[in-house]
Amino acid sequence: MPLYPEKPLHQHVAEMTGMAEILRPFSKSPADEGDLAVLKTREAVVDGHHVQVYYSVEDRPECRLHSVRVASRDVPYLPFWVHGQRIARAFLGDGELALSEFWVLGRKLYVWSQGRDRETGEPVPILLHPEAQPMEYDGVSYQAAPLTRIVVPGLP
Repeated sequence: MPLYPEKPLHQHVAEMTGMAEILRPFSKSPADEGDLAVLKTREAVVDGHHVQVYYSVEDRPECRLHSVRVASRDVPYLPFWVHGQRIARAFLGDGELALSEFWVLGRKLYVWSQGRDRETGEPVPILLHPEAQPMEYDGVSYQAAPLTRIVVPGLP
C-alpha cells in the first residue's frame, strides 16, 4: 500500500520535475545527490505495476542532464512498455534518449537519461557509455549501454 493516495502518472511527472528544478542548484556532488534523493523519489502505480521512480536534473559542462531511474517494488524486472514507453517518455519526451540497465540486489534498475541544451531546453546527443548502441523498440529510439551488475559487498 502506498504512503500517499495513488495519482495519475502525469501528476507525478509535474510534481517531480518541479521538485528536481528547485533542487538542481543544491546538487553539486554525489554526496549532495545522496542527501537529496529522498526528495526526488516516489512510489507510484503505473499500469498495475508498483514502481519506485527517481527524477533528477543536474548541470554538466556540456549540457543539463535529466535522468529518471525506475525499478519495480515487487518483481525483478519491468516490461519495456512500463519503464520505456510510459515512464521515461512521460518525463523526458522522445529526443536523444539513453538507457542504462543495472542488476542491483536481484532487481533491474532502469536509468533513462537525456541531455538538454541549457539555453533552448532542446535535447542534445550525449554519450553515457563508450559501448552504447543505437536501439529502437516499440517506437522508442535510444542509445543502450551494456547491462551492468552491481555487487554489494557481503550480499549475494
